[in-house]
Amino acid sequence: MIRRSAPRTGTSGGLSRRLAGIRGVLASGVIASGVIATGLITVVVVLEGCDKRQGGTTVRPGARLQFEMGDRHVDVKVVFEAKTRELGLMFVEPDQLGEDEGMLFVYPTLEFLGFWMKNTVTPLSIAYIGDDGTILQIEDMQPGDERSVKSRHRIRYALEMHQGWFERAGFGEGSTIPGFERKLTPFREIAEPSPRRSR
Repeated sequence: MIRRSAPRTGTSGGLSRRLAGIRGVLASGVIASGVIATGLITVVVVLEGCDKRQGGTTVRPGARLQFEMGDRHVDVKVVFEAKTRELGLMFVEPDQLGEDEGMLFVYPTLEFLGFWMKNTVTPLSIAYIGDDGTILQIEDMQPGDERSVKSRHRIRYALEMHQGWFERAGFGEGSTIPGFERKLTPFREIAEPSPRRSR
């Protein structure tokens, strides 16, 4: 997964175009662990089309979520298929990822996750999030680092942002995202399991 740390202002369209252009490139993902503070977050789902239907909600690869985290309007791409999770933000340049843009990884089951930064050119911070929307852990990750950064808890959600974003936005361990579980359930129910591999 790739992302750059230097915060830049950008548009979600730019990120979507960049990701579409590298959709054929695969690699292992990167996760980080860390800490996040308390804050009020509103979640809005923005669907970019329809492919899969679950529980009356139609979602497709490319769906986005918008969070109101304090005074930040966060716009993230949701990835729930195995191949798109592996690709993540690889090869995405810093200026192609907006200051408040990121990527949310969704897995079907609770598990200890580990991500690396192979083929990732952007410094990232990643937050592991519990089913109830509580941010449990944040870690900073450096471009090209192939060491696996593991979660301390069994989780199914991970949010990647520019490195240092959570600290700049005033969030730390224990922050909660109201409505998170309800909004993410359709994605969780259609999320593909990860292929088993040795790390």
